Amino acid sequence: MRNIKITITTAGGSTNKIDANENSTIQELKRGYVKILPNDINKKEVLKDEHNFQFAMGTEIPDDNRKLNEVFKGDELKGEIIITAITRPLSIAKCLRAINKLDSIYNQVHKLVKLERILTAKTNEEDPSILASSDKDIVLAALRQNGRALQYASEELKNDRDVVLAAVQQNGEALEFASDELRNDPEIVLEAVGPEYVFAFEHAADELKADRDFVLKVVSKCGYALAFAADKLTADKEIVLAAVKQNKMALLCASEVLKADSKFILAAVQQNGLALRYATENLKGNTEIVAAAVQQNGFALEYASDELFGKQSSFSFFNISAKNIVLVAVTQNGLALQYAPENLKGNTEIVAAAVKQNGEALRYASKELFGKQSYFSFFNISAKNIVLAAVTQNGFALHCALPEFKKDKDVVLAAVKKNGLALQYASLELKDDKEFMLEAVKQNGLALQYAPDVFKADKDIFFSSGATKWIRASVCTRKLKS
Repeated sequence: MRNIKITITTAGGSTNKIDANENSTIQELKRGYVKILPNDINKKEVLKDEHNFQFAMGTEIPDDNRKLNEVFKGDELKGEIIITAITRPLSIAKCLRAINKLDSIYNQVHKLVKLERILTAKTNEEDPSILASSDKDIVLAALRQNGRALQYASEELKNDRDVVLAAVQQNGEALEFASDELRNDPEIVLEAVGPEYVFAFEHAADELKADRDFVLKVVSKCGYALAFAADKLTADKEIVLAAVKQNKMALLCASEVLKADSKFILAAVQQNGLALRYATENLKGNTEIVAAAVQQNGFALEYASDELFGKQSSFSFFNISAKNIVLVAVTQNGLALQYAPENLKGNTEIVAAAVKQNGEALRYASKELFGKQSYFSFFNISAKNIVLAAVTQNGFALHCALPEFKKDKDVVLAAVKKNGLALQYASLELKDDKEFMLEAVKQNGLALQYAPDVFKADKDIFFSSGATKWIRASVCTRKLKS
């Protein structure tokens, strides 16, 4: 066995000599070389990876397992052999290791890259073909983020029930991109339609749009879907009523015959009072229809014809007066007072009913109402009693009251007893009243912020505000933390 003198040089110019023989492997040479390296070098790290530390023998970088007599032939082994040691930074070595592994994990990396692009793209317009793939997992992940990404899926997956269902669950209008077969699937179509996706039904198969039982289910879920139902079904009373109940705007989609049918419109506003908005002008002046509408929803008063209140004060046929219509409206929703004719906004009975339902309605009452005599004998209602009713229902209604009522102790006391924070609207004179201040802070300790400084330092008011509870809680919390 022939012994060989090996000289190892480095990129830095240093040289090291080691002994070897013709059967020594490259790995053995490395180990011999590492032994003579300075102690401040991490020798284990040098040997750990072939990409980190290599020997260059001429133009060749042999594998670690090869022997010297396999790398050098004949006379080359007789003289001194010079080998160059190549040491790379550790970061480069890690990159090389990662690259070396890419072949085995290529498919997985490819999927992750595609998925990242899908999830970060807003519309995928830059590369629509990215989803033209039969990889179901990738497409499903994309669809859960944006259902409309279905348009970029392969034709095979557009006909996959699970895939399309996932798409329409995220965005009902993704139904547009499903296969013809699945756009005729009742379960998928019903899943797609909803108040947020009113146009989804447009993409359903014509067969389903003409199926009476199915359309009834659809419009019950999304009334405006009636716009895309078969024409014959827009004249179907049961279907249109179900649609209007869900969405008042569905009345727009009803057949002209139904829109002109007073009995049908009456039934429609009984389902949804706001459907009055889409009735014909002459029916908006029909007292029976308007009365039914405001009874269902007081805000329907907004759509009543102005001519209705220009008629005689009493409609003998239905025994309904213009005043009674407004009274019904404000009883259902006090804020409907804003849509009453100006002369009725000053009617004490109407205003009293409105503020009883919602104190904030006081803001819509005619200021002339409070310029009348302080006592209305016919209805036994005083202006002050109206304001009292308002603040008793909603303490914050105090801010709608005229200045003289913000000085009235009875009114303001009723307001702060309902909501202590109404103190902010009280007059300065009342805020200087200690007894009054105590009532306010008892109802809501935070009312203390609206008290004059002198009362913020008053122990009686301070303790009544419940501030001691906050202090005790704070002390307990600090003790627990410590």
